[in-house]
Amino acid sequence: MEQPNLDYLKEISDGQPEVIAQFVGIIKEEFPGEFEQYQQLMKEKDWQHAAAMVHKLKHKISILGLKEGRAVAVTHEDALKGGDYQHSEAFAAVLNKIEVFLKDK
Repeated sequence: MEQPNLDYLKEISDGQPEVIAQFVGIIKEEFPGEFEQYQQLMKEKDWQHAAAMVHKLKHKISILGLKEGRAVAVTHEDALKGGDYQHSEAFAAVLNKIEVFLKDK
């Protein structure tokens, strides 16, 4: 199973540590609140707003090199728009990986 990484950030920043650190800092600042908001929307069964939050999180998933995770996000977002939440566990697993990864950064 794939793990979050900084490969994409290294590529787009030409390996500049300060640029990578800036991106990681922004993600570390924004991700916990977005993850929490997503979880709350799912508890409330607010599928449309949850889909919008998945869309927002999808970009961070891509930045952290999770190609399979992004595919899960796309599927989950589309399903939520139709009121289908069957992919929520797979998506939560992706978010949990990111949460663990960011704690080490």
